Amino acid sequence: MTKKDQKKTHKELDEASKSASLEDLIWLYWKKYNRHLLVVVAVVILGFAGFNALNFYKNRQVEKLQEEFEEAQDEHKELAFAERNSKEPLAGVVFKGAADKRFAEAQYDEAIALYRKALLSLENSKLSGRCHMGIGMALILKGDEKGGSSILEKLLNDRSAMGADRGEAGYHLTLLALESGDIKKTKEYLEVVPMIPNAGIWAQKALILKSTTPGLESK
Repeated sequence: MTKKDQKKTHKELDEASKSASLEDLIWLYWKKYNRHLLVVVAVVILGFAGFNALNFYKNRQVEKLQEEFEEAQDEHKELAFAERNSKEPLAGVVFKGAADKRFAEAQYDEAIALYRKALLSLENSKLSGRCHMGIGMALILKGDEKGGSSILEKLLNDRSAMGADRGEAGYHLTLLALESGDIKKTKEYLEVVPMIPNAGIWAQKALILKSTTPGLESK
């Protein structure tokens, strides 16, 4: 990414963050991540992991991982790094970034495989919700609506997940129910999503959908 592109991305994020909650802000950053943000988030995750559960890692070990990652200047090398260190949070972030890219390119099978690799080290982190979201949506978009919906349903009901992730899962489930003609289920989701703490824009979307769709508005 050129310095011009980085400057443009930073400006967009700054504007979007003015009215966003903390969890919305995190979501926006992940929506528009670049290599710099990838490194920053990875370092933060490593710091929290070391503080909470992985305090047996010595500072030098973490530094060596960061140095090795910085030396990987293209995706092929980054993924090779991640494969060698698959249980490290930094590797999980690399896998997730690659999975996001495959998802955007509609390469859903590859995206699913990479999200699952990311979960090897991110399952107990706040980023796990994004991985489960990616897997669920990829399954739906490749034709496995039942399998994908099951994953989104689990995420929606996971109170330990970030509110924005739960809200997004619920909103997508709402649209699927509406598309299938299941008005009862649609209304149930529309009652749940706005009640999720910190659901942010997804709560707003649910309320707008409810008020603008015939048959869903409150009586």
